[in-house]
Amino acid sequence: MSAYLNKNHKGNNPWYIKFRYTDQEGNKQVKVQRGFRSRAEAEKFEKRFLEDVEKDKEFNFEKVVEFYLETVKNKIKLSTADTKEAIISKFILPAFTGKDIRDITTAELIKWQNTYLFERDINGNRKYKDTYIKTVNNQLRAIFNFAFMAEYISKNPIPSKYFIKSFQIGWHNAKNVLY
Repeated sequence: MSAYLNKNHKGNNPWYIKFRYTDQEGNKQVKVQRGFRSRAEAEKFEKRFLEDVEKDKEFNFEKVVEFYLETVKNKIKLSTADTKEAIISKFILPAFTGKDIRDITTAELIKWQNTYLFERDINGNRKYKDTYIKTVNNQLRAIFNFAFMAEYISKNPIPSKYFIKSFQIGWHNAKNVLY
């Protein structure tokens, strides 16, 4: 720990702490706090402070998606942004709301694909076309790529399409429609 006794201090509370930490934005900070009666009290303060900083660093999925949409909206057309928001709110957010983005695993994503995207109607037919399923999957992939690039997560749980073919779903080319 980083508690120090200030020998030049004249008073009842000679202990202080000085330590470094990384804030929410990733900036290095130095914290100095004076006026502790004992070393244990100073170290207890430091421990609580660092725990609070770590709690602030936790990124739930909704916050990351919100930041992703804010960032992307400036770079795309309004109609595209509306489509993204609709897909995310209908398919992605309900499945991952309340989870820390760092805790979402590849297995959970595969389970989500199998249950959410391959829903069947009353007749047993799939509810959504392959191209739409691929669009939804691409939105999820874009969110996790953004989270990885923005350093919210250290490893992307969606495997690269070059390594695992089974994770790719839907068709990348729609059938031609003759009018």
